[in-house]
Amino acid sequence: MYKSSTAFNTFGRRISEFLYIDFYKRSSSFLLDDAKTRYLTLLKERPEILKSIPNYMIASYIGITPESLSRLKKQLLSE
Repeated sequence: MYKSSTAFNTFGRRISEFLYIDFYKRSSSFLLDDAKTRYLTLLKERPEILKSIPNYMIASYIGITPESLSRLKKQLLSE
């Protein structure tokens, strides 16, 4: 399909680039950022997810335990 349609070729490349950039950001975040920064980034970039996804899944996504996420949220509320 890439060879037969330039529109499909462009679309496919853009999707691939988007997925690569998202993967790169997430991977570098796990290496360089602490849990608080990862949570705040998720809160800023995708606030709708925090309303519809259970806390244990959010904790897993940012690489911490659900208990640590609860402590982090409590800490952020007190600030």
